[in-house]
Amino acid sequence: MKKLFFVALASLAMVACNSAQTYTIKGNLEGAEGTIALTDMGGKTITQGEIVDGSFELTYESETPFAGYLRLGADNFFGAVYADEVLEITVSGTPEQPQIEGGAATDAANAMVAKNNELRARLEAGEDQEAVFAEYQEFIDKLKVENKDNLYGVVEFLNTAIYEMEPQEVLDKLAELPEKYAAMPMAQTTRQRAENMLKLSVGNPCIEIVAPNVDGEQVKLSDVYKANKYTLIDFWASWCGPCMGEVPYLTADYAKYHDLGFEIFGVSLDQNREAWVKAIENKGLVWVNVSNLQAWAEPAAADYAVVGIPANFLVDSEGTIVAKDLRGEALGEKLKELLEK
Repeated sequence: MKKLFFVALASLAMVACNSAQTYTIKGNLEGAEGTIALTDMGGKTITQGEIVDGSFELTYESETPFAGYLRLGADNFFGAVYADEVLEITVSGTPEQPQIEGGAATDAANAMVAKNNELRARLEAGEDQEAVFAEYQEFIDKLKVENKDNLYGVVEFLNTAIYEMEPQEVLDKLAELPEKYAAMPMAQTTRQRAENMLKLSVGNPCIEIVAPNVDGEQVKLSDVYKANKYTLIDFWASWCGPCMGEVPYLTADYAKYHDLGFEIFGVSLDQNREAWVKAIENKGLVWVNVSNLQAWAEPAAADYAVVGIPANFLVDSEGTIVAKDLRGEALGEKLKELLEK
């Protein structure tokens, strides 16, 4: 993304209150022309309009508060918009240095962007990277606490909760949110992921997966694990470097333990069929491979609350989860324990 430096900006997301309201984003951007759009976190256009003599006005009707990006043209994401307690957000300045006004959450976002710009300049001037990032993290942590009761703080919490907290703690925190925030789609997604993570604890049954293999045939996970002593449900993608780093361990363990009753059920988060098939062939992934080729929209990824790959779950012949996230030599050690008795 242009103009934005630290990944914390990726916490901006479309969120879902209970009665529809019309929000207006308008202003004047010096030197700007062409199309301006309001997008969600993933860059998907929500609404757009034309800039005339530097001026523009966008309206968006939403049942809830929301946050998103402002984008010029096809790929210049230049500012963050939080629409919550105010219905009109104003934009001024330039695309390089936009001034966005509209409530406490927007003020917090502005502070974060200003800190981004300051620290980026200091890095470019040669300051120690570790010290700069430590200062940034301290600033962001403080900003989140100071804004925990507005949309900025809520979005930050929702964006990081699954990574930083235990599932039950996430659910407890969600129960404390005001109704307008608890109803947001992002909050509902976080709740579903936390609930799924609880369901997928060691000792619990796995969730059924049905997806097509490279020949287009629908394959059921349950058919695979019932036919084997232990099956590794492995979430990966051809574009994922750490996933490719796991391949030597997987292929070695598969060669050693397959005849003893070990199988792998690979679920790819690829979107490009050619890249997926090529990786299977070139890397020697001779086990069961399935994918709907929907990237992060892969249904099984949501069911298994997968927020990062590689991720895996080892199940027995009844589909009971016996271990999770076995990376590197850990998988071989676990299989030795289970299969070399």
